[in-house]
Amino acid sequence: MTGEIAIGDGRLSAYGEVEAAGVNTGIGRRDDHLRSPDFLAVDEHPVIALRVDEVPFEGEGTVTAAVTIRGATRRVPLQLTVEHDAGALRGRARGRLNRRDFAVVPPAFVDRFVIKPDVEMELDVVARPLGERLRGRS
Repeated sequence: MTGEIAIGDGRLSAYGEVEAAGVNTGIGRRDDHLRSPDFLAVDEHPVIALRVDEVPFEGEGTVTAAVTIRGATRRVPLQLTVEHDAGALRGRARGRLNRRDFAVVPPAFVDRFVIKPDVEMELDVVARPLGERLRGRS
């Protein structure tokens, strides 16, 4: 994952990307299928991205993230905790998205009987200062 966090007026904004081809469930055949056009279509859409603005500098709350998967961007609510520890900024977030909202719809027999539409999303990001901005890489 690569990303950037900007600070201004006691609020944060953050942007992060992961390589869609990096999906790893530990089962090679399943991972290959998840990377295929049936699911993530990594050849056409190599990046999964998340952007969130108006994040409180510290504390807990709900924020809305713009999540992009397969070229489709949707707003996803996230439960967020932001804290400072040893010169670093740590953000933890949880949310749920519906893969169908992002055109992740495999063949009908798989979609109907094998895979649930809701996907739990968890993020744990640590960023350290670099100049005027905080940049994170995990």
